[in-house]
Amino acid sequence: MRFNLDIVYLDKENKIIKIIKSLKPFEVALSARNAVSILEIPSNMSSPSKLVIGKN
Repeated sequence: MRFNLDIVYLDKENKIIKIIKSLKPFEVALSARNAVSILEIPSNMSSPSKLVIGKN
């Protein structure tokens, strides 16, 4: 990984339960309680207005 990522944690209903913005290369992100899926999105591709905790 050579670019920053936004990490989005989803629960079993695909609701966003945690967002980590701009995770730098080689940094480690801790898991979120009740997360069953994780999305890794390039930081420059995600829109802050569209990523909201509690949304599907």
